[in-house]
Amino acid sequence: YVADLGKDRFWRSEVNGTSVDGPVGLGSRALEDSRLSKRVPSFLRRLICTEFVDQQLVEYRSAVGEPYFLRSVRTFRANERGGTFLTYHLEFDSAVVRFALGFPMPRIIINWVTRTAMRRYLKILKGILESHG
Repeated sequence: YVADLGKDRFWRSEVNGTSVDGPVGLGSRALEDSRLSKRVPSFLRRLICTEFVDQQLVEYRSAVGEPYFLRSVRTFRANERGGTFLTYHLEFDSAVVRFALGFPMPRIIINWVTRTAMRRYLKILKGILESHG
């Protein structure tokens, strides 16, 4: 579920939708439509799965030629209670924030907003995963 970008719209509020070219796997491609701001309500980004280990790791990167770099790494491992430990690592070009807002934003604020959003997303995702057993 977490490896499939097509499901992100259910737990990442800025995602309008994502079309994928098939099952998740090395080389699979996605087109993500995200709401960056009121100024940019629909931003299309092409992503490619650049690393995949079934049930362990998936990495997506922005495709060559995209105006703003993005890298998303989602890792999964069993925990001592029989559950799963998920790590979601995100890197992105902060210039996309200037594009979205129309003015520059200090890095400290970008980092705080990103951390806050990630915590919210992971809480939503946890609820979804726990409700589906």
